[in-house]
Amino acid sequence: MLKSLRTQKSRLHIAHWGGQGRPVLLVHGLAGSVSWWDKVSPRLKSHFEVAALDLLGHGDSAWSEDGNYTTELLSSNIEEARKFLNWDKFLLVGHSLGARVSVEYAANYSSVLEGLVAIDFMPDVKESSPRFSKLAGLRQPVFSNEEAMLGRFHLQPRETTLSEKDMRELAKNLIKPWKTGFTWKCDWRAFLIRYDSVWPLLSQIQAPSLMVRGQLSPIMEEDDIRKVCRQTRGSESLEIPNAYHHVPLDAPQATVEAIVCFTRKLAAL
Repeated sequence: MLKSLRTQKSRLHIAHWGGQGRPVLLVHGLAGSVSWWDKVSPRLKSHFEVAALDLLGHGDSAWSEDGNYTTELLSSNIEEARKFLNWDKFLLVGHSLGARVSVEYAANYSSVLEGLVAIDFMPDVKESSPRFSKLAGLRQPVFSNEEAMLGRFHLQPRETTLSEKDMRELAKNLIKPWKTGFTWKCDWRAFLIRYDSVWPLLSQIQAPSLMVRGQLSPIMEEDDIRKVCRQTRGSESLEIPNAYHHVPLDAPQATVEAIVCFTRKLAAL
């Protein structure tokens, strides 16, 4: 049964699906929420104790009081969640920004990790990419009604195999009342996050790692994942066929199979 939990500080929201086996924590990307894992989590329950975290400024977690977000701050959210769940060791799975934050966590807390699965993320922000600068220039949007929001919703980047029906359901989970109307649960100031390169972090990761890329991803290039694996000791890579950047949405079953296969290899070590 899905439970909605809050840490003692009442800052962070955690979705806990329960289940048997080793603990696994799922971490979403920028502007996402625990709902990104809705089709992954139930399928993991027969293998793991499953929980997902809303990062600060996202989902049902609180927003930063000063509006500042860093990968270091969001990485500390993972440790706060681990302690709240009373997990000694766990498997960490992150997607996009969640993967970038998980890499930072793994570099500093490898001793509590069974393993790391990092799914389709940017190792660094390329100067040619306008994604962050364009979004960062926007103010928190306010809408008079929810239907107007649903009509405007799209993923970033837009490419996906998700159906219109599933896209609409995803969007419904990202809306909240705000001031005189409604807004998205994501704090728009999070788009100003300082996104430092992961390259100095990779050599510090001691836990076994699986680096995953969507075959059709416009975010994580083939050269990127090869270089990430070369610099991360004991890591391996996997490409999910017919998936764009939003791998957990585009290919939930393949995502589950990748995680389960990776942990079976860990058990055999």
